[in-house]
Amino acid sequence: MRAFGWMLASILGIAGSLLVWFFFSGHGGLFLNQRVAEAVPTEKSIAVLPFENISANKDDVYFADGVQGEILNNLAKIAQLKVISRTSVMQYRPDAKRDLRQIAKALGVANVLEGTVRRDGNHVRLTTELIDAQNDNTIWADSYDRDLTDIFSIQSEVAQTIASKLTAALALVDRDWLEARELIEKMKGGEDDGNFAYGRINVPIGCYSILLARLQGEQPGVNSGFGETRELLNQKVQKAPANAQLLSQLAVVDALLNNKEVAVAEAKHAAELLPVSKDALVGPLMEMNLAVVYAWTNELGLAFEKLSSLAKLTNGIFYGPLKRDPEWEPLRQDPRYEKLLAELAPRD
Repeated sequence: MRAFGWMLASILGIAGSLLVWFFFSGHGGLFLNQRVAEAVPTEKSIAVLPFENISANKDDVYFADGVQGEILNNLAKIAQLKVISRTSVMQYRPDAKRDLRQIAKALGVANVLEGTVRRDGNHVRLTTELIDAQNDNTIWADSYDRDLTDIFSIQSEVAQTIASKLTAALALVDRDWLEARELIEKMKGGEDDGNFAYGRINVPIGCYSILLARLQGEQPGVNSGFGETRELLNQKVQKAPANAQLLSQLAVVDALLNNKEVAVAEAKHAAELLPVSKDALVGPLMEMNLAVVYAWTNELGLAFEKLSSLAKLTNGIFYGPLKRDPEWEPLRQDPRYEKLLAELAPRD
C-alpha cells in the first residue's frame, strides 16, 4: 500500500501538466464556442473520467479507480478550477463507447481527461488524454512509465514542479504580473512543456520572461538575458532546420524582440514547411503564430487578415483563445478586434 501511495503521489502532477498547456496557451478557450442546455461550461473546468484498466488482471479496476481519484482530488484543490465531483463522473465508465461530447454537455465542462492504466507487478504504465469537449479532438496526450520501487525519489520533485508551472499559468491568465514574474524566475534554467505561443513544442523558460516583459510595456533591449534566451532557441532550430514548430516559436520570440523582418520571414517559412493542407491539426498553429508575429510587428492589417482566414478553419482560431491569450494584446485596442470577437462569440 505504501508503494501504491507513492505512485499516486507522483502522478498527481499529470493532470496539472496537461492543464498548464490548457491555461497558459489559452487553448482551453476553444471550448467557449459550446453552449448547451444542460449546463454552461466555463473554460476553467474539467471532468476526470474513470480510467480504463487494461491490465491482465481485471480486478485491477480498483487500482485504476484509485489513480483517477487521486488526480481528481488534487485538481479539486485548485481554487480557480471547476472540477466535477467523483460521484458525478463514476457513471461514465469506459465499459462501453463513451460519447465525450454528450458527457461534457451533461456535466457542463470545457474539457475532459481520460486515460488507461496497466499494472504488471511493480511496473505501471499510465496514458492520459486531454480532449476538446466541443469536437472530441485530442489536444494533449502523454504516457508515463513508473517503477513502484523507486517512485519515492521522484514524486516530491514532480509534484512541486507541476504545481509551480500551474500557478504561474494561472497568474498570467489573471494578469497578475508580479506573481507570474516571480514564478517564472523560479523555473528558469530549463524548458517548458510546449505551452509558449501556439507552436506546441518546448522552448526555453526565458521565452516567457520576454513575453511578460512586453506585456508590461518593457522594451526588449533593456534585458541582456533576452538575447541569450533567443540564442538558446536558435540553437535548437539550427539542429532541426526542418522543424516548422521550432522555427515558428523562434519567429514569435523575434517578433517580441522587435526583429521584424527576421520574424516575419521565419514565421512565413514555418507555415510553408507545415501547411494546413499537409497537417490539418498543427498546420493552423503555424498560421496562428504568423498572425501573432504580425500583431507584435505592427502589421495589424495582416494579423486580422490571417485571423479571419483562421476563423473559417475547423482547427483555427476560436473565441476563447482570441479573447484571453496574451499573444493578442497588440490587437485589443483596434476596433477590428471586437468585431472579430463578436463574429466568433458562442451562439445559443
